Amino acid sequence: MPHICQSCSMPMEDEKVFGTNKDGSKNADYCIYCYKNGEFIDKVSMEEYIDMCVPFHDQAGMTEEQMRHHCETVFPTLKRWKKSRTKEKNMNYILVADKQEADNLKIPNKLKDNVKIILLGWGATSSIKTLSKMLLNGEITKNDKIFNIGYVGSNEFPIGSVVIIGKALKENPSHTVKEPPIKLDDESKVKCYSSLNFVESTKHIGVFDMELYTLASFFKKIKSVKIVSDNLNYHEYKQASIESAWQKANKILFQWIEQ
Repeated sequence: MPHICQSCSMPMEDEKVFGTNKDGSKNADYCIYCYKNGEFIDKVSMEEYIDMCVPFHDQAGMTEEQMRHHCETVFPTLKRWKKSRTKEKNMNYILVADKQEADNLKIPNKLKDNVKIILLGWGATSSIKTLSKMLLNGEITKNDKIFNIGYVGSNEFPIGSVVIIGKALKENPSHTVKEPPIKLDDESKVKCYSSLNFVESTKHIGVFDMELYTLASFFKKIKSVKIVSDNLNYHEYKQASIESAWQKANKILFQWIEQ
């Protein structure tokens, strides 16, 4: 296997392109363009570094698309980025839409070292962007313990209800493509339909959000508990203040995590 830089994957056949340590000695792991005087020249994330490397695709004899694919495939295996990609063991990940939902989480002291909250942003697009970056950077994997908590609208349950989601489905008003349902819980009969927009009118019966189907598509197993904030009325959602429901939802969530 050719000797390559463990930061950018550039071939290093000559010591002249070796980086330098703090004492001025040669560093055979990293090239002179990445490592100088015992530190990395560009202090960036792996994703940012890939973006910096892609414009040099001509020099590497590749198209821009080929260069990006090469970087995204090879960089995660290199010493510099493999180290940054090491994630916490025995970690439980709680996915929420925003800070308001995160602030309602009351993590027990005994679990604080084993729980990480991830703010996804609103909707499927934002969730995909956040999770894709984390998966690429090794901060999370498809096999991790994933939990979701947050608000839903409903035409089945009253405001303040706490429901465990049995199936995640896609709310598709055009009905042009039918996505298969994803089972989340064997005992619950509650269906959660995910839509691109806030749902105010639908032929389906259940609860409605904007991201659960996407989350369930990303991970092999995910459990979700939701709080009904409105009966498909945006004004009700904006006024939602359901402290007792959050207490109940927190209890369910952290019981799952302790199992």
